[in-house]
Amino acid sequence: MRLKHLRCPSVDSAAWKHLSNLPNLTTITIYGALDGFMLKWDDVIFTPFLNVTSLFFRLPSAADIITVIRHSEFPSLKKFKVVVDVLPCLEAEQLVRVLTQCNACDTLEYVSVNSFDSVAKWGLNKHSDKPSAVIKPLLCFLQLRTLDLWLHHTIYLDNDLLLEAMSSWPHIHTLHLHSGNVRHHLLLHSADYLQRSGFVPT
Repeated sequence: MRLKHLRCPSVDSAAWKHLSNLPNLTTITIYGALDGFMLKWDDVIFTPFLNVTSLFFRLPSAADIITVIRHSEFPSLKKFKVVVDVLPCLEAEQLVRVLTQCNACDTLEYVSVNSFDSVAKWGLNKHSDKPSAVIKPLLCFLQLRTLDLWLHHTIYLDNDLLLEAMSSWPHIHTLHLHSGNVRHHLLLHSADYLQRSGFVPT
């Protein structure tokens, strides 16, 4: 099969295993609700998705996405995008951690994670004053050029972590962080701008 681009509303573990064996597959888009998506994942061994460069999920929550990424490898992945209805702080941290384990640290250039609604609206948990530690794990992606996080909880980022990020991401040109706390909003274009502004040593 010469399938290169896949867009579908649902796959189970058996279908995902089949997809991992398609050598020409380069882009995967999964959307909708995945009923039973998490069944039998622990019993399946997947072949690495050798040539997949773009992975996009549009789902109600990140739970199934975390399961999929935890059981998969994407050694050629360049673009990773997730859009969910709601993303609690703990799931956001789990998502970025499993992303660092999918063998894409040397290739990933674009990361976008967006949630539409606050967890309070869905009654999933109470507001927490603890900032989400989603930036630190992403420092392993040395080719990162764009990071776009649109979350409904505070994202932890201090001056030291920003400096470490700029050192770890020499190719970064767009950094967009937005959280439910309007005061915590950062939009930067080009690491050169940071150097000219004196935020990062030249």
